[in-house]
Amino acid sequence: MNEQLLTAMCIELLEEFLEDAYENGPNEDLPVQQAFVYRQARNIADLADDVHALESDGRISSCFVLMRPLFESLMNVVAAVKSEHFSAQKMIAELEHDIGKITRWQKSEKDSQPGLFADTIQLLSEYAMDMRQEFNISQRRKWTTWDVAQVAKLEHHYMREYFMFSRNAHASTGGIIAQEYECGREMILQSTSYIVLSALGHAVQAVPCRHAQSYVNQTTRLLEFWSGEKEREEANSPLAREDFI
Repeated sequence: MNEQLLTAMCIELLEEFLEDAYENGPNEDLPVQQAFVYRQARNIADLADDVHALESDGRISSCFVLMRPLFESLMNVVAAVKSEHFSAQKMIAELEHDIGKITRWQKSEKDSQPGLFADTIQLLSEYAMDMRQEFNISQRRKWTTWDVAQVAKLEHHYMREYFMFSRNAHASTGGIIAQEYECGREMILQSTSYIVLSALGHAVQAVPCRHAQSYVNQTTRLLEFWSGEKEREEANSPLAREDFI
């Protein structure tokens, strides 16, 4: 089985699970953990589909950039499954981060547009406060990607693949040069398939669906195929080692 076909099958399985979960559960008022995991898994499916299409067409420049949020969403999914309170804490941190950014934007426009974003800041602030009260969260934590990786126990991916693909997201000179020479191209589909399958294997534990065991069984089979493909690539990829999964 070639990598393009394997990646397509992985994405199709994740999309099937997401559709099943959506039809099986209420369309709103989901518990925070379920809603958080579902949205992060949906983001993985959407981005992975784009990566697969671009890589298959030989247009890999954007693939390197898209890999970073793919890994971030995977870390979010795994952390949310491993830690019951992570989802709420992460959402609060994101809200408060956005409030800070919007407030700075507001101050920069205070002379030309007084009151800009006032309603938005108030709405987000109230939402963050309500979540703190609902989940009894008093601690203020920024939740960096490294923090999330530690909770998810995916530090090795943060130090390797996340570092590699982040260079392109930040338009670093080294990242651009590596992209020009297609350094790491062999990791794009390999990593995408792994992210999709790992996200599915964890999401099925948190998001109710009708055919959970079937998704687990199919994920296991695809992981076996993925492991075989990875072994064939190991000699050509210094970042693909025995602890990749």
